[in-house]
Amino acid sequence: ISPLTSITHNINTTHTTTHTTTTHATHIRVVQVFRDTTQALLFSAVPPLAAALAHYFEMKFAEFLRLTSNDNDNENENENENENDMSDVSGVSASLLDTYTSEFTKMCQSLAALGLIDVSEAVITEILCSHISIYIAGRCPDQFDVPLLEECQKWLYDVVFKWLRMVLRSDATSLGVSQDSDDQIFRQWQRRLEFYFYETFANLR
Repeated sequence: ISPLTSITHNINTTHTTTHTTTTHATHIRVVQVFRDTTQALLFSAVPPLAAALAHYFEMKFAEFLRLTSNDNDNENENENENENDMSDVSGVSASLLDTYTSEFTKMCQSLAALGLIDVSEAVITEILCSHISIYIAGRCPDQFDVPLLEECQKWLYDVVFKWLRMVLRSDATSLGVSQDSDDQIFRQWQRRLEFYFYETFANLR
């Protein structure tokens, strides 16, 4: 390849890469402006919207708790039953959880497209912290001779963080952010909630 051809190729490649990056950044900016404008219009036109969002997320997390709790209860209650019965129960629980996940994810994507996940951050944090306190207080009262940290940690990761992942992934999808950015946002939430979890656990233990 001649030097001139090589230089021309490099210039074209650089231009294409720059154009792609600029286009993506512009898309994200346009989406963000749309979300900000929609938020302002919705909250000015519908004052009870914040309360409605709080009620919705509280209801959906409570439903997720019931589904995951039922799944765990079924496993414990059926330890001594035959494999066919266990398979039937497990299949029903999995089906209900799959349906919940699909419907909740779609709803969160719709809310995220309107910018309503961002403005619900304080509400979601309050809901999750409240349930963390309730769980630890209910699981660990006056049982200082029994190691419960690992069990509580498992609940935090299997329930709280799994549900939070569904919410945040929907928001990231609506913005078109990269997987790395999505993971970074989740880790920020995770660190805050882990701090609250360990602080609450230490105070009660």
